[in-house]
Amino acid sequence: MRIIYFSQNYSPHDYRFLSALAETEHEVFYLKLEQNSRQIEDRPVPSQIQQVLWKGGQTSFRWRDVPRLVLDLKRVIREIKPDLVHAGPIQTCAFLAVLSGFHPILTMSWGFDLMQDVERSGWMKRITRYVLGRSDFFTSDAQVTRDKAIAYGMDPDRTVVFPWGVDLKRFSPA
Repeated sequence: MRIIYFSQNYSPHDYRFLSALAETEHEVFYLKLEQNSRQIEDRPVPSQIQQVLWKGGQTSFRWRDVPRLVLDLKRVIREIKPDLVHAGPIQTCAFLAVLSGFHPILTMSWGFDLMQDVERSGWMKRITRYVLGRSDFFTSDAQVTRDKAIAYGMDPDRTVVFPWGVDLKRFSPA
């Protein structure tokens, strides 16, 4: 399977996902939306992951760049011919992926996008509803974000929660 993993920047979370994907038989391509304003991950992208140079990933994300980024994302998708686009956060990367018209899209919440960003404005709520209504699948690491995604229109039967945090049933501080 050919997968485009599309994320906002390169963080420890991206490193964890890309490292896990690198251990599969899948061919994985990594697209970064913006350049980190501060370096937060020192480990290199796993060597099995193919980094894609495109119009994004060089500067900070700006809304006025959306048409240019969507056009170039369409070009990347035509060239790579992925079986799946795995994109998040919702209001940036997944939004661009949905605007590309490609399917299937696995939208991934990073938590903050559904717990904070969505509350910033009516515009963010509309984008969130638009993206989740057009996503083929949804994943997050917490039930609370899954519940919010469903409230914004995601089909509950097409969601998966993967807990990558502390299991509170096994560990609870004294």
